[in-house]
Amino acid sequence: MDCSSYLDIRDRPPKLNSLISVTFNRISQRHSSTWVLNGDQSYNMLFLDECKLANHLLKTHQEREFHILDIGAGNFQLVDHLAKSLLVPEGIQVHIYGLRGEQYHKDQNEQTGPITIHKIGRFKIEETNSELKKRGFTLANRVDLIFSRHTFIHLCDPVGTFQTTYNLLRPGKGIMLVDTINYAIPKEGLPDGEIFDLESASQRMLRLALATGGKFLYHFRQHRIYDHMLIIQRSGSTLPLRLRLNYHTPALAAYPTPLEKKVFPLFETRKGFPPAPTQKLSLQVRTFTGDKELFDTVLGKEQENISGIYRGHIIHHPLEKETTKERFSWKLLAAGSLLFFAAVLVPYRVHKKSCV
Repeated sequence: MDCSSYLDIRDRPPKLNSLISVTFNRISQRHSSTWVLNGDQSYNMLFLDECKLANHLLKTHQEREFHILDIGAGNFQLVDHLAKSLLVPEGIQVHIYGLRGEQYHKDQNEQTGPITIHKIGRFKIEETNSELKKRGFTLANRVDLIFSRHTFIHLCDPVGTFQTTYNLLRPGKGIMLVDTINYAIPKEGLPDGEIFDLESASQRMLRLALATGGKFLYHFRQHRIYDHMLIIQRSGSTLPLRLRLNYHTPALAAYPTPLEKKVFPLFETRKGFPPAPTQKLSLQVRTFTGDKELFDTVLGKEQENISGIYRGHIIHHPLEKETTKERFSWKLLAAGSLLFFAAVLVPYRVHKKSCV
């Protein structure tokens, strides 16, 4: 298969690479994280308690090491909270990585018993895998849990970064929680005027999730344009994810937000990239759409991994998928209709002509 049929961050257009570099150079000059939403000891993404979720996964973990990433770690509040609160089974070493673009001058590695935390500054998130390797960490197929809150929405190439980050997850087990990934496919409508439409933004996130082949749950908070949230578990394949997308030329489009004017990454689809789901998503405030098995896994029995204020109020809503049988039925119906018109209309026209 031609490599151009897949997304490869090495194929980023020069303008996109330039924007990534300029943005990173500006952020990496800062000595502290100054974002408005600047990290927290709990993100409550999809109503989950991160510490409870990590402990839940540790109970059944079979490997010697358990790796957790916080991408866009702010001032490392979540990293510190996890280090103090995790219940680590005997024989397991836990590594927690906090990654941020701003500088960090203190000791990067801090070990307490079975837990080692790595606080890493001047980290170029859009090149996550190569940045980790540069620091001596080989984590492809080894990461068990990834958190990223209010970060991907600021990236110049969130889709390429999503693909790279997904490939760090442990096949069949690794779980990632991420929010709003903005991108557009020009042939299907430029972003102007519809970027904040909840349903279209939902469909873009769902198409990425479907393209991975992994189990996932999706949720958005009604009337909060930055809160499209996804929890995804990597499929069992050890092969790296290769999205059926290419970078579009031009690579970027400007769009306004309520806060500022930003750029919007553009992509072209290739054969095999999932179409937008036609199902109308539930607008209920605490609804997860997606895989029921993953829903039961991450919530635990009686929703024990949910933040206390939300427990007991979360419901699952399945994502309906068009089956092969349904596609065949539609094709059969279409073929039958053509045959019907051919059988009825053609003889009628011949008869009419002969009468004349």
